[in-house]
Amino acid sequence: MSKIEKLINKNTKAIIATHIYNFPIRMDILRKICAKKKLIIIEDAAEVIGQKIFNKKCGSYGDISTYSFYANKQITTGEGGMITTNNKLLSEKFKSLRNLSFGKKNRFNHDDIGWNYRMTNIQASIGLNQLKRIGSIIKKRHQVGKRYFNNLKNNKNIYIPEPKKNYAKNIYWVIGILILSNKYKLDAKKAMAKLKEKNIGTRPFFWPMHKQKLLTKYKFNSKDFKNSEYISKYGFYLPTSLKLKNSEIDYVCRCVNKIFCD
Repeated sequence: MSKIEKLINKNTKAIIATHIYNFPIRMDILRKICAKKKLIIIEDAAEVIGQKIFNKKCGSYGDISTYSFYANKQITTGEGGMITTNNKLLSEKFKSLRNLSFGKKNRFNHDDIGWNYRMTNIQASIGLNQLKRIGSIIKKRHQVGKRYFNNLKNNKNIYIPEPKKNYAKNIYWVIGILILSNKYKLDAKKAMAKLKEKNIGTRPFFWPMHKQKLLTKYKFNSKDFKNSEYISKYGFYLPTSLKLKNSEIDYVCRCVNKIFCD
């Protein structure tokens, strides 16, 4: 958080806080910084639906908070997402933009350039029904994640995040692991190929922002993002389905431990 404060300058208007992979950002601390600097918080809560920081739910910290209901999230409507805010003016603006910005008096005299981002009633029904059992979904994810952790925690060549910290539980949106030792001359791509030979599906971590084609024109200094580069190269995640059997989780872990054995 101290690094964030140092990077804030007169041109900073808002901070986008993206919760990613396991534990939430310390939004309680970030809110204090943003309040002092009079900055807006846009909280990307796509991966943390149902997670809390201490006793306050993620997604409730942002002036604007965004959610994803893509198929691999805790709550899904197949596709789409949601924006929440306590700001009445922003709320009305978002409602207008999602619905083609139809005019308030003359429907087809549009107030702005809007989009057709309406969620269908069928999608909403699916999402609302899943929301009723969010507690059991999170509980099952934690059970799956904890079994992975117990099977892999003693392997000193890889890192797997613990089930909980003093301020939050691991959301286990995905079961991410990170290669710590390079003595095997394996990066995530090569390790994933070995697991594929064992019929185990995996996914790589996200590509660093400073290497995104769209953003390369800004000429970022890669030395400033060495952590992003490392976890992108050496991080990947394992099967996370709620329907995974314990025997299947144990099989995946045996294969991982065999690849990274001493």
